[in-house]
Amino acid sequence: MYRILWLVRRTRQVVQTEGLRYLLARGLGFFVACVFRYEKYYLYERVIDNIRNYNEVDFKPKIENLTLKMVSTNEQADELEAAGLEFRSQVRDSRELLDKGAVAFCIFIKRQLANIGWVVLNRPTHHILFRPAHKVDFENGEAVFSGVMTNPRFLRRGLTSYSLFKRVQFCSKKGIRVDRCLVAKNNVPSQAATAKFGGHIYAEGIFIKIFWWERWREKNTADFTHANESSALQP
Repeated sequence: MYRILWLVRRTRQVVQTEGLRYLLARGLGFFVACVFRYEKYYLYERVIDNIRNYNEVDFKPKIENLTLKMVSTNEQADELEAAGLEFRSQVRDSRELLDKGAVAFCIFIKRQLANIGWVVLNRPTHHILFRPAHKVDFENGEAVFSGVMTNPRFLRRGLTSYSLFKRVQFCSKKGIRVDRCLVAKNNVPSQAATAKFGGHIYAEGIFIKIFWWERWREKNTADFTHANESSALQP
């Protein structure tokens, strides 16, 4: 029921802001993705041990009316929506994700959701955001960063880097020792942001989907030194 409501809200918003032609193109792309997907990823890991040495001011974008909200319960999500901040209308599966223990880091510019990134702390939530899910040892202090999206209007404004800093800071306070994430091989900006915060590539993965058949394959490798040259944490 919640997914249907989300689709209705999202469809109305896309038609109002982007037009019917854009909606039809997106719909066609979504249909093709449901039938066939072939995606290549880098798998990153980061040891969370030095975030306290850095200042939030160095990473927070200098944008007026910018607010970051951490959302860990559906009650908090409902409060945001009641206050006029976009959340339910923009975030798919938010109710289920929050019910299962995921934490959303939302950056709003005025009332508009400009960026979101999730911290995943258990396997059930991991399977919602990425299926089939890559290997993560949740029982021994590992977490996943996933579901990162930036509103196209606010690309290249440093929002992902700021969100990433706050998520690493959150994990440090919770005693999480390692976080892991997937970054598409063609997503160079996200690769740069991940490397800047100490993330390094430990494997590559391929996801294949043909109708209802899915396969995820990981290949560990140490030959990614070219991607780790800027892995030191810096503003």
